[in-house]
Amino acid sequence: MIKKFLLCIAAVGMLAGCSTVVNYSNLPNESLFTSGYEFMDKGNYTNAVQMFRNIILNADNPSNAQIAQKLMADAYFLNGDYADAIAAYEVYYELYRRSNDLAYVIYMLGVSYSNISLSGGRDTAYAQKALEYFEELEIRFPEAYTRFSAASHKTLMLKKLSDYEYRVARYYYRVNAYEPAMTRLVYLVNIYPGAPVEEEAYVLLVKTALKDDALKAYAPIYLDELRKHYPNNKKIASFEKKLK
Repeated sequence: MIKKFLLCIAAVGMLAGCSTVVNYSNLPNESLFTSGYEFMDKGNYTNAVQMFRNIILNADNPSNAQIAQKLMADAYFLNGDYADAIAAYEVYYELYRRSNDLAYVIYMLGVSYSNISLSGGRDTAYAQKALEYFEELEIRFPEAYTRFSAASHKTLMLKKLSDYEYRVARYYYRVNAYEPAMTRLVYLVNIYPGAPVEEEAYVLLVKTALKDDALKAYAPIYLDELRKHYPNNKKIASFEKKLK
């Protein structure tokens, strides 16, 4: 069953740009590894992928298939083919959960999703997936989390996700939809604590509560949170006057 699974996954990318597919199935794994490493050194990642994929398809042993799976994913990543890299890394993640390289693979999954997220557009799905992998790495492999400097990547994803929630909340606030605005802001401060936009979110929470009589009881609660987290915020004094 695993062999069939690997055969399917190893085919990922065969339609992505190779006009000629050469059959290397008769070459020994050692030769394919050597060629793959040489292609990697030269920056010829497309051909490197082909070498490592052929090892997976015709592996002499499970260890060779495992090594080739990671190398194929790395080649895709270095070539900027992040979607293909994700597919390959996720296969490794599923099949080799006890591997010593698992922390590295989790990190690379986070970076691959992060790179797609940062390439443009407002879709937050990739940022959310990246954040999930960075948080998994932080919890399961804290030493690797530090060694790979994953915190900087995590911060970027937190910023993108929290900024999105804040933009949506501001839109609701501007159109006088105060209840959904508060819902998004509460979600933001609870799910993304410490986000760069957190201070502005607490300010908008208090303003939102003050705008709607049905929500006004929440204003002192979120004003207290604003005081606690950002005691020097210049809006605090004016909020206190309005609540007297």
